[in-house]
Amino acid sequence: MRDEAETLFQKLQRTVGHEETFTDDKPIGRAAFRMYADAVGDPNPLYTNLDAARKAGLPDVMAPPTLLTDTFRIYPDGLNESGLPSALEQQSVGTPIRAGNSYRFFRRIHPSDVIAATRKVTRVWQKQGRSGSLAFQEIELSYRNQHSVLVAVNTEVVCYRESAEGGDAS
Repeated sequence: MRDEAETLFQKLQRTVGHEETFTDDKPIGRAAFRMYADAVGDPNPLYTNLDAARKAGLPDVMAPPTLLTDTFRIYPDGLNESGLPSALEQQSVGTPIRAGNSYRFFRRIHPSDVIAATRKVTRVWQKQGRSGSLAFQEIELSYRNQHSVLVAVNTEVVCYRESAEGGDAS
């Protein structure tokens, strides 16, 4: 098991510094705002009602803040059978377990915005858990609009563990 954990950690170490930018091929659109707000159960009229948004001083409805960070719409080729972005399969070292997120929001997103996300692996580390070795990967996703203005940053930590059978937990 020790060799397996070390191999997994070495794979993760090779990802540090890897950076890719993905750009959506169309504006984000009102429908995405409504569907996301419905999915997360947030009835805020600023996400769906133009009159309410204008009364609040906005030029248009705005996106629920975590819409950008919780959807995979910017990745080409959609998702694979595991539910992960197909565009990231070459970098895969196993199935990630979400271990935390830290969000910073700088600008509101409106329906006409076209979003680009830059994904960069910033660091990795190991810890010993009750069930074996755990490897962590920190990924920073920076989101910019069509004017190259930074609108949000999501710092995500994912965890990988060695499997009980001897092979990564993918």
